[in-house]
Amino acid sequence: MKNFNRNTLMRDFIGAAFCLTMAFALLMIYSGCSEDSSPINGAHGGAAEEQGVYASLENLTISGMAKIALASQGGGLPQIDMRGLEIGTVITLYELDSISFTNTGVVLKDTIVNDSGDFSFQNVTLTSPYILITAERPFPETEYAYSVFADVRDTGKVQINVLTHLEALRSLHLVKTGIGFSQAKQQARTEILNAFGIYGLSDNIMNEDPMEYTALIYALSVVLPTYDHEGIYPENLIFGGEPLEMLFDAIAEHGSFQNIDVSVDSGFVDIVNANISLVQLTLATPYEYFEQTGEEGVRFYRTEQRMVEYFANMLSVVFGIGRCDQTREGETFDAPEPDYSQSSIIGYDLVCRSGSWRLTIPEMEHTEGTMTDARDGKTYKTVSYLIDGDSVTWMAENLRYNAQEGSSCDEKWSFAEGCFYSNEALMGSVCPDGWKLPKSTDWEKLVSSVRNHYGLPERFELLHLFDLADLGNPLGFGLTSRFGYSGPGLAMDPDGKDAEVGDLAITLPVAVEYGYSEPSEWLPVRCIKN
Repeated sequence: MKNFNRNTLMRDFIGAAFCLTMAFALLMIYSGCSEDSSPINGAHGGAAEEQGVYASLENLTISGMAKIALASQGGGLPQIDMRGLEIGTVITLYELDSISFTNTGVVLKDTIVNDSGDFSFQNVTLTSPYILITAERPFPETEYAYSVFADVRDTGKVQINVLTHLEALRSLHLVKTGIGFSQAKQQARTEILNAFGIYGLSDNIMNEDPMEYTALIYALSVVLPTYDHEGIYPENLIFGGEPLEMLFDAIAEHGSFQNIDVSVDSGFVDIVNANISLVQLTLATPYEYFEQTGEEGVRFYRTEQRMVEYFANMLSVVFGIGRCDQTREGETFDAPEPDYSQSSIIGYDLVCRSGSWRLTIPEMEHTEGTMTDARDGKTYKTVSYLIDGDSVTWMAENLRYNAQEGSSCDEKWSFAEGCFYSNEALMGSVCPDGWKLPKSTDWEKLVSSVRNHYGLPERFELLHLFDLADLGNPLGFGLTSRFGYSGPGLAMDPDGKDAEVGDLAITLPVAVEYGYSEPSEWLPVRCIKN
């Protein structure tokens, strides 16, 4: 498949010396630089209709919004919102011939000057109703321009984002084969969404369910990044340059990109896995935490949940396992082992649930139970494993025993982290009768058994100790975290300080000896049965 540099072609496309032959060649390459998400009225397009004169195309106002979905953090929780493209983004409108869909030579420009992403072309007179509008972001977000392919007779503001860009790649290709504009737009939208494992989405989803639409646009944006998002992804993971060009070319020609080139498929899987690993921090946090933070927290959690579902269905297409429907309910697919050099996602399966593929982590054999602390009557979940032939039982929740002066119990957050205990309390009998603080050797036996069971590199086994909500609680161990909180680890009996347990990369260190010099640095506790 040929690869083309769209940024260079964009500059040529704009050039004053642009001739008809070059215009046609460029448009063939650009066959899909954009699409319109505004309502489609009637069956516009087709060679027969386009023979006419469009007397109504005078003194038009063509306005719209160029948007991107971004994750950001202000004074509280991060949020994922639709925001205008950066100030300085150049908006270019090209009139397209109504038969050949090549540039007629009419080129208009505007620049975004505020945070809303709004743009507007006033008093425009055209001879064709078909236009291509591109949004070229300022450096460094310049790997490819967003765009939209539109009919000025349609109502509503023109929307430009990553989805309209993908739809335009395909719809421009389709209209040049003789398919009418409206049919080409509808076919392109369906094909593009299906290429990412998304089915049955309403054409008006942007207005009907803004949260769903934001999750969709964000999921597409992060798997097709325009630049290294402030170092979040390693350089070798960025799905850009040649693989991204190949993906765009495949979308234009076929309406899909999977199974076109093995490097595109593998690169796409790597970047989806990397994005899943970033969402793990959210999923390791109990929903109750977000609920207590209010409406914004709940919206963020729900958006992250939907994104993980989108990622699962994207992977299902690349893996070639087909669509999840009611006939396949409960069917499980053992996904290929993740590339651990590219992401910290733990191995997963895809399971068909309620018409959608979901990620789930295979479980290690364990037995769940409960115990009651006779001191205060609190009941705790427990979990038992067979390790080296011996049954080992841990609490599956952090200790919430109020030891008066030796403990700090914040009821608001105790569901996630339990109480915190001073050095003095830890050196006494803080655990219930028959239970004790674990030694480092206890932790090492647990994590090594996980590592051996799953065949994992060191440190990756620790992720299995967490309850990751929708992804599962594979060991029943149930570690949780307060979002964004990387405070102290769990208390460990210092008798075993000769052994080491690795730190958990995304949240709490798993085990830290007590004995801090500062009395304010207290620790939570996870007890093990004697």
